[in-house]
Amino acid sequence: MSASLFAPPLLQDYDMVALEQTCTEQGESQISFTVEIEHKHITQRMMVGLLDESRERGVAITIHPATGEVGDLSNGSGVIGYVSLSPLIPGQRTKVDIVIYKYGRNCVCNVRVLGETFLYPAFVLPENSRLTGLIGSHAQSGHTVTCHASRIDVAQAPHRAVA
Repeated sequence: MSASLFAPPLLQDYDMVALEQTCTEQGESQISFTVEIEHKHITQRMMVGLLDESRERGVAITIHPATGEVGDLSNGSGVIGYVSLSPLIPGQRTKVDIVIYKYGRNCVCNVRVLGETFLYPAFVLPENSRLTGLIGSHAQSGHTVTCHASRIDVAQAPHRAVA
């Protein structure tokens, strides 16, 4: 659990459920994970992620419905922005899109929450990694997050002719 009330949340503080899975391939590709989630309580922190099997590399965010705070859970960057439509009302769906642009092993990504885009720290992902789409809720909240729809799409970049 987090050391203090002011410490940023940690991935291990969340109860997670795996939804979808895909394998990355060599070269360039775009991997997107789209999910609609619903929380039950205004102070319930939610998480959405697209992580490798070790859960050490990839994208994982936390969303705090009361404040609209969006935070980075997997790279330790802390707050990456705020959803302007906060507070997020319990029982209403929150659409989250995670998009990873993979160039070889290098990954650049962004996250959209209710249509608002947040830049996410770049990271390195080994070739042929297996990524899992995850949702969850802070373990201390005593509540779960409901998934209404989820999808992972992978688009390979076309091969370029060498001049």
